[in-house]
Amino acid sequence: MKEIILAYQGEMSLKGLNRATFESVLLKTMRRRLKSLGNFKIYKAQSTMYAEPAGDEDIDAAEERIGKIFGIAAISRAAVCPKDFAVIADTAKEYLCGALRAAKTFKVSAKRSDKTFPMDSMEIARELGGVLLSLPCAAQNGRSIGLGNGLFTATSAVCVTGLVVVPTFSYWTLFGKIVILALIQLGGLGIVALTSFVMLLMNRKFSLRNRMMIQDAFGLSTMQGMVVFIKRVIKGTVIVEMLGAVLYMFAFIPQFGVAHGIWYSVFNAISTFCNAGIDIIGPDSLMTYADSPLVLLTSSFLIICGGLGFVVWWDVVDVLSNVRAKKIPARDIWRRFNTHTKIILMMTFALILSGMVVTFLFECNNPLTLGNMSLGKKMLNAFFQSVTLRTAGFASISQKGLTEPTVLVSCVIMFVGGSPVGTAGGIKTMTAATLVFAVLAVVQGRKETVAFKKTIPTSIVRRSLAVTVIGFGTLILFSVLLLATNPLSLSDGVFEVTSAIATVGLSRDVTPGLNVIGKVIIIVCMYLGRVGPITMFMFFGQRATNHNSVKYADAEIIVG
Repeated sequence: MKEIILAYQGEMSLKGLNRATFESVLLKTMRRRLKSLGNFKIYKAQSTMYAEPAGDEDIDAAEERIGKIFGIAAISRAAVCPKDFAVIADTAKEYLCGALRAAKTFKVSAKRSDKTFPMDSMEIARELGGVLLSLPCAAQNGRSIGLGNGLFTATSAVCVTGLVVVPTFSYWTLFGKIVILALIQLGGLGIVALTSFVMLLMNRKFSLRNRMMIQDAFGLSTMQGMVVFIKRVIKGTVIVEMLGAVLYMFAFIPQFGVAHGIWYSVFNAISTFCNAGIDIIGPDSLMTYADSPLVLLTSSFLIICGGLGFVVWWDVVDVLSNVRAKKIPARDIWRRFNTHTKIILMMTFALILSGMVVTFLFECNNPLTLGNMSLGKKMLNAFFQSVTLRTAGFASISQKGLTEPTVLVSCVIMFVGGSPVGTAGGIKTMTAATLVFAVLAVVQGRKETVAFKKTIPTSIVRRSLAVTVIGFGTLILFSVLLLATNPLSLSDGVFEVTSAIATVGLSRDVTPGLNVIGKVIIIVCMYLGRVGPITMFMFFGQRATNHNSVKYADAEIIVG
């Protein structure tokens, strides 16, 4: 949203024939004071001085400097929008919502300079006042959000989903945002990891029970090196989140100032790394930064790091450390990765590339998404759209405007999700890859499932099949329930449920309009999406039964 500064002359407007001289000096002074801040267009109209930034200049600093110029009686900031009342109303809601939360009362004053505008000044003031009074931030100031909506927000945060029923940036106080951020960090790392970290800080020893919990939570094959692993997870998380925050600061501090810029950077870095998709920048996620490679690429880096999984992290770090120490040659990097890392990296690359290609092909000429962008920006936003589908939930383009083919492919990518032992959701890339290798084994006539010259155990294949079938069945069930209880189209309903189950957080502007039953359905989906795959893996892996004690005769069935 473009902002300008209006400076009022006060008594200078009472000057006679020499008024133009005083105004010229005042304009010159404003240009001199703002020169170091960037390119500002300085001009006057109807006894008012205007300071209009050409790009992303620091509007806060400009306001402070203009306010100290002798001869300026008053200043105000304003948002620029077309002369259409519907657009004016939408702009006013977005621009003033934060300020209205702290206001006990307000006044709307309009001055129509264009006499061809269909509404006079009084009509503009009356209608715009009604629009502002209808805002939740104005009508609910100091009131509870309600148990249902509070539960929805808390579930979305701790399940690192990102679906919200109220705008996070404007509705919540600083305390509320801190609580949401804490829930996001808790959900991203997991209760077990954070509890273990607290035990380390308190110099508590890890019992056998504690070590078994860590092994189950992170899917480790051995209990050796548990403490070292937890330390590396926490250390790696802090380093990556701090790096992301620093990169964000280069974009946010010039725009929002030092204090707000740092806070927004830290919040966004944690939310992005944890694949939560919740931001406090504005109502349109990252759409205002669709032309910013710094913001989108930083977000992509954090999303990918959080979605790869901690096990992959340390395998890559260890191999690269050996290369740096010249213990292994650089040409052997890929060969030295373990099979798990190879599969994860291959699937991650394949999903991101395929999502990017599909988004670019089907949205390239769509004016609602990529159609009005340059070729470079189209490729950048297609790439980010593919990355954010990996359970991140940030949006640089309108999800409502996506074409139907893109929506279908997006649902598939969201359903797969990220990688095991990470912050992402979905059935996981390893599950999908295992099924792909199993299909290839059938096509090639192999008796065993093979990946990178290693045999994948039959038990893993069966678990992957079970998780996929149960996950798909859950998706169908809750999609039917949501469509039956809310007036939604098929694509909107399936997209919303898939986003919730995969803990993505993208929405086609559906979530705020859901009824109570619909919100409950999405809450259940988010919860199942966060704990479901882990729980199913533990269930299928640890369940001991006597079913294998009896060998039944082979059945004669026909497939295909």
